[in-house]
Amino acid sequence: MFKKYRKLTPEELSEIKALHQGIEWDRFKTQQIKGNTALVKGGKKLVAWMEQVNAIMENVKKARVTTILRSCGYQQNQQTSINLKTGKVVIHGTSTDGPKTSEEVK
Repeated sequence: MFKKYRKLTPEELSEIKALHQGIEWDRFKTQQIKGNTALVKGGKKLVAWMEQVNAIMENVKKARVTTILRSCGYQQNQQTSINLKTGKVVIHGTSTDGPKTSEEVK
């Protein structure tokens, strides 16, 4: 018997998208500076600092997504992925029939 899950609200999906986009943009900036450290005074130190900030923000994103998914009924250790375009949550490893989406699991 499957557990019923609540779908992501538009606000929750927007928050997850914003976190994801912000972190991706910061990673892009870090990689650009990393490739041009000679052009930036203290470039190597700056890149090291930016990589640490990126890691912290990635952990913040994971914690926030976990909180949102738990409010939808998903367990903390459940393997899931979120389609950022549709908001569908895919549950991995639930059966031998393949992954299930939030619409399929009712």
